[in-house]
Amino acid sequence: MLQFKFGASSMQGWRKSNEDAHIMAVDFVPGISLFAVFDGHGGSEVAKYCDDHFVSILMEDEEFTKKNYEAALISTFVKIDRQLISPAGKKALEKIGK
Repeated sequence: MLQFKFGASSMQGWRKSNEDAHIMAVDFVPGISLFAVFDGHGGSEVAKYCDDHFVSILMEDEEFTKKNYEAALISTFVKIDRQLISPAGKKALEKIGK
């Protein structure tokens, strides 16, 4: 059995608030873990949206079920980009921002 030791930290930097988000999903599928940092350059709402939705969208991706993980990661980022520019995505970002 593979074991991970990991930690996470975050620093506000020069901005008024910290806009970063991260995922630490250990064994979200048996034998598969995901560690990701969303740097907030698109705004803290976008980073939080990715934090909230990335794993579930990834797991639903057809390439992920085929164990083609590189293609699944690319596809997931594209899907999130498309969601964020949709009217529903814009509403979701507004809700996160409040």
